[in-house]
Amino acid sequence: MSLLFANGSTDRVNHGQSASIDDLVASGVSILAWVYRVGSGANQHLFSMDGPGATNAGILMLASDALRVLVRRATADADYISDTGFVPANAWAFLAATFDSGASPTVHIYKGSLSALAAEVSYASTADGSGAVVADNANDKWVGNIERANTNPFEGRVARLGYFNAPLSLAAIQRLQFAMAGVWQGAGARLLAEYHGSGTQPDYSGNDNAGAVTGATAADHVPLGPAWGAAFEQHFTGIGFGPMFAGV
Repeated sequence: MSLLFANGSTDRVNHGQSASIDDLVASGVSILAWVYRVGSGANQHLFSMDGPGATNAGILMLASDALRVLVRRATADADYISDTGFVPANAWAFLAATFDSGASPTVHIYKGSLSALAAEVSYASTADGSGAVVADNANDKWVGNIERANTNPFEGRVARLGYFNAPLSLAAIQRLQFAMAGVWQGAGARLLAEYHGSGTQPDYSGNDNAGAVTGATAADHVPLGPAWGAAFEQHFTGIGFGPMFAGV
């Protein structure tokens, strides 16, 4: 299953604050998600660290299928906006974004589908920003909307979302794209949501960042096969994750 966020609604999931997901951005992060877009409204928020004052970091979808990653920095913000046309409506898309304050460029945005491996998008505008990354430990972590002006939901379904405490390479992201949720867990996710209903959503990373659902309703899951199961144990028992994810 997945969660469907309605156009113009306050639908959202709040994964809260905790030491396991607070202030990771400064040391580099990745966000991976399977989504199904059904609307083209502006400022659709997929994942954000939001509070009463501002969004400190997040990935959101603009109108005309553009993707944006914004990270608040002390002097000037990092802000990347893709060209348009990358996320067609009524189809499953795999989205990924990374941020690394010590790299140039600081942001990478990737998009894939059920039939194509993730690849980097082209950009309409880029700004690496400068200064220290603004702390987000006072901000809840939101999926599908934001806290302040909470009528800018992601218009469609979110099936799986992972938040990682490292800027993953494209090769690592491609290996995770079609993998079971258990593989995402083994790759170091600090938050791993496999949305399956409108009740409280477990955090399968093992870090207890459960999500409180407001408004969103259950819908069909991305057709990747079972998220967990014997195949996971059979394939990975005894070999570990080190060789697969070395150098990510």
